[in-house]
Amino acid sequence: MELGEIHALFDQDWEVLPWGDFTENGQRVPDRSFVSRTKGLLLFAAELDSTQTVAREIAASLPADRDLLVLARRQTAGYGRLRRPWHGSGAGGLTFTLARRLPAFGSRSGNVALLAALAMAQMLDPLLHQRAALDIKWPNDVLVAGKKVAGVLVERREDAAGDLFFIGVGINAGPMDFPQELVRTATALSQHLPTPPDRLVLMRGFLKHFSDLLAGAEGENETAWLREYAARSSWVNGKPIGWIEGNQLRRGVSAGLAPDGGLWCEEAGAGRRWLHASEIHSLGEGPRT
Repeated sequence: MELGEIHALFDQDWEVLPWGDFTENGQRVPDRSFVSRTKGLLLFAAELDSTQTVAREIAASLPADRDLLVLARRQTAGYGRLRRPWHGSGAGGLTFTLARRLPAFGSRSGNVALLAALAMAQMLDPLLHQRAALDIKWPNDVLVAGKKVAGVLVERREDAAGDLFFIGVGINAGPMDFPQELVRTATALSQHLPTPPDRLVLMRGFLKHFSDLLAGAEGENETAWLREYAARSSWVNGKPIGWIEGNQLRRGVSAGLAPDGGLWCEEAGAGRRWLHASEIHSLGEGPRT
């Protein structure tokens, strides 16, 4: 993943800048003008602590109608949901954060997370071409052959210009050196394809699918994407699941998606309830530690 390759694929829609041109001694240059009036800003770094953290620091200083994309070849302090460390950095990993204002979604960050996961599945489906089973684990993990290959983290901040969403994406693309504790639950696309995929092509594909889904969700087909998500996920209907609430393991069976992206569940002994951003697991797996 080199700067020239990024320019070749993204110059049409993005102003591409190396991180060094935007910073001095690791600090953002405060008076750097945003050159393009029609493009988003794509910042590329060989190494960052976290694309999500950097995007949150920079996005507010850009014009409200401009997107920001932060891409790093390597993260040293990447994180996912529940602040868990993200181990997808390195030669085979793809990690980036898209910062975009989504006024139509307001505080519905749950919907944005599901849309991002669905965009990931749409992008990967033709690539895998039935070589391995593709699944979405509610709310925002994508699985291949039952193991996690990609994840999404959505954070939201409200400021004077409105709601600003930060969509962090991690994809295990090429060969990965997983920590021992993740070997059983994580996989890489390269394990299911004849050759490792081009990481920049993956990013471009995700951005296209995500933008298309957002446009549909804001228009006449605002519920069609929920139906597609449910059809692509084995976790949404009829799956025995467990989750930790407080310090207690709860059990139930998934019973469909709520309009806001939450998950309905029939809890054993307690009836129907609604889960929001819970860490669920199949009862055959046990909870994550």
